[in-house]
Amino acid sequence: MKAKKVFSILLLCLNLVGLVCLTYFIVPYITHNTQIPHPDAILSATL
Repeated sequence: MKAKKVFSILLLCLNLVGLVCLTYFIVPYITHNTQIPHPDAILSATL
């Protein structure tokens, strides 16, 4: 019974983290924000 409760709490925390990430990434998508926030941080594709 104890292991089942721990697993349930762990699964709930994982779902909450997933919802936070989903919200963080869906807001720019909904608002059509296509601006790259840190363009200098992107590695170039040229070798």
